[in-house]
Amino acid sequence: ADDDGDARAPLERFVSEHPSVYGERVVARLSDAELLMARCASRAMRRATNAAAPERAKTLHRVRLFEDDARVDVTHPVRADDPMEIWWRKVSAGRLGRWGLSLGAETMLGTIARPPRGRGDAHVKHRLRYLRERLRCDWDARVTEACLERGYLGSFAYCCDNGCPATRRPPAKQTWLLERGADPEEWFAWLKKEFER
Repeated sequence: ADDDGDARAPLERFVSEHPSVYGERVVARLSDAELLMARCASRAMRRATNAAAPERAKTLHRVRLFEDDARVDVTHPVRADDPMEIWWRKVSAGRLGRWGLSLGAETMLGTIARPPRGRGDAHVKHRLRYLRERLRCDWDARVTEACLERGYLGSFAYCCDNGCPATRRPPAKQTWLLERGADPEEWFAWLKKEFER
């Protein structure tokens, strides 16, 4: 508590005392990830964020990865005291589950269906690597199937090479190959070699 007995954090006190400034000047400048982090700080911040940006707050229950590609790159060193990294690790450990935030196969499926930036295979693979290697996100056969359905063959190869289960039933892409007399396993092995060049 400070001199006047207020135990709230300075940001929480500012938001309570100046909600219009928070709503008009601060919220508009925050990325979705930053807004989500602010919203999870406390119940007071959650109420203030919901009041300041009701339309954006409705979509924040879907966990999004960082917009910064360098941060998502697992080979890029991130400082241990980086607040965003600490926050994401809390989400991955399930410590923010009370706010409806968790990571799992559903998060990976959302990343495949709606990558935050870009629509290409490289972006999806980048984010799947971050979720799996840095945040230890669980995955299942739906992830490999979704990669195939969207045509993200590099992401599919990454998942298979790193132990993600794959269904044996032929999805649409494999059916197309079978109809043309090609062996899907041989074709995907060849394709993987092409991607590695």
